[in-house]
Amino acid sequence: MSLYLCHLCAIRKGYVNSFSQDRLLGTTYQMDKFAKHTHASTNYQVNSVFTDPSTEAYGQYIISASCSGSYEIDDKGRQNIIWFAGKQIGARYFNGCFELPNDAVKVVLSSDPYRIHAFPVSSTILSTAYCEECGSPILI
Repeated sequence: MSLYLCHLCAIRKGYVNSFSQDRLLGTTYQMDKFAKHTHASTNYQVNSVFTDPSTEAYGQYIISASCSGSYEIDDKGRQNIIWFAGKQIGARYFNGCFELPNDAVKVVLSSDPYRIHAFPVSSTILSTAYCEECGSPILI
């Protein structure tokens, strides 16, 4: 079962890492994920794509999420971050057709400097939970 934390409690518990944009595309795995989530493709049945495909925007989404997002620590110890962007930042494609506008970012594997990556999601699929440390409402 996942553990959910607000940003401040994630800081207190030591889950918040600092990121350098230079290291977010340092591996083949990360470059493949970047390409997947910045260019619409029919190679994937379901694919979320950022509107701005630049490396600068991609890095800023990860940094913004890490500076203020809610944290999920799943049952395998993987750390993920959810951040509501407040505007449309991407789209979801299903079988090559536009399905949903996306206005939030999910950063996955945030504690792994070689696999951390991000993709846009729709806030309509998110729900409200409560921080397991302080009880503050958070998006998950």
